[in-house]
Amino acid sequence: MKYLTASLLILTMFLTGCGSSNVVTALELVTAASEAAIGALEATGQIPPGTAMQIDQYLAEVSTATQFASTELTSTDTTAVKTAKIAAQFANIAAPDLGPGTAQAIVQVVAAVAKAVSSFLATIQPPPAQPLPKAVMSENDKEKLQAIRSRAAVVYSRATRPSR
Repeated sequence: MKYLTASLLILTMFLTGCGSSNVVTALELVTAASEAAIGALEATGQIPPGTAMQIDQYLAEVSTATQFASTELTSTDTTAVKTAKIAAQFANIAAPDLGPGTAQAIVQVVAAVAKAVSSFLATIQPPPAQPLPKAVMSENDKEKLQAIRSRAAVVYSRATRPSR
C-alpha cells in the first residue's frame, strides 16, 4: 500500500509539472487511481463477492464517466455545456460504503478514486461569481485525453469481466 501511495504521489508531481492543463491532469489522476484500485482488487483476491461487485460497479461507472469526459473535453461545445454534461455524467456515481472487515488497502484505493473524482469535478467547476474560462485544448492535451479514454476503457473491461 505504501508503494501505491508513493506511486500516486510521484505521478501527481510528474503530471503537474508537465505543463498539461489542470483539467486533463485531474482526469488523468482519476484514471491512475482507478487503475490502482482495479489492480489492488485483482491482487487481493480475498474480497467477499458482494463487496467486489459493488467496487467493480463503481469502477465501471467511473471509467464510463471518464471516457465520456475525455471525449467531451475535445468537443466543440461551449465550456459551460462541457461542464454541465461532464458534471451530469458523474452526478449519480457514489463510492460504495465498504463495511467493516474490508481490507484497509481496498478501502484506501477506493477512497483514492473518490478523491480523484472529486478533485477533477472541482477543476471543471469555476468558483461562484467567476466567468467560465474559454476551454482551449492543445494537441498535447488532446493526445492525453485519447490515452485517458483508452486507459479508462481497459479499467472498465477489467471491472466488468465476470472473473470474481
